[in-house]
Amino acid sequence: MNFLKKTSYMRVRAAAAGVMLAFMLSGCNSDDDIILAEGTEDEQLKLVAEYAAGVLLKYDRSHSNGLTVAVPEIPIAGEPVDISEPLPEETAPDMPGPSGDIPGQGPEGPQGGPEPLEGGPGQAAVSIGQALGIPEFDVVYTGSEIKDSYPDTSVSEDVMLFSLQAEPGEKLLILHFDLANNTGADLKCSPIESDVKIRLMINESERLNQQMTILMNDLKSFDDTIASGESRDTVLVFYLDDTLTDSIETMSLLIIGPDGESTFPLV
Repeated sequence: MNFLKKTSYMRVRAAAAGVMLAFMLSGCNSDDDIILAEGTEDEQLKLVAEYAAGVLLKYDRSHSNGLTVAVPEIPIAGEPVDISEPLPEETAPDMPGPSGDIPGQGPEGPQGGPEPLEGGPGQAAVSIGQALGIPEFDVVYTGSEIKDSYPDTSVSEDVMLFSLQAEPGEKLLILHFDLANNTGADLKCSPIESDVKIRLMINESERLNQQMTILMNDLKSFDDTIASGESRDTVLVFYLDDTLTDSIETMSLLIIGPDGESTFPLV
């Protein structure tokens, strides 16, 4: 193949020399007249030769006239590939630290603001006084006692206008609450006018109903004026099964009103 290309090229050069000689000997002009530029004779002969070679090669079938397409080199299987250029590094995701917080966020939330508080089991959005409909008063749980009767039967009948007696197999569970007027004026306290129901949850499983009484210090039926800065000891009474007297672990007060149920953990 190389021999054929070389032979063809030699023929072209020979033909080009003939054409060049013909032009030099001819004084006639044609459509392809050549105007020799000023210069040495060797330069003029070189220009004529290049022009003649181009004309002859245009009609040569083995010559490809036009642009040459560059084909990118494709690596052959098995050849080593240059991997000297490092690959882009991947950023590892943020992981929670020892405190459980994600770096850059912290316990206050992703935006740095305070985390919203939401009510849940064991929480109440209002105070006991607000749930009972007496928001002007502070109601604080102070303790409990289990008895067979209340008030104590040792009190004289002149003082004890009303008493409660436990039925066989039951006890009286009495919850004590401090009812205080911490405002600057005497106020009438009447939770009896509030449309609420009171329940007690024992050990998160036993639900007890509050007993309505005419005790003078019954918190639910209380109806009296409390002077500024004064407090009263008030109670809520529940009937308790004998089997639970020694197994109370938790107690939660439930106050159910028109706006829903509020839970107040006591123990």
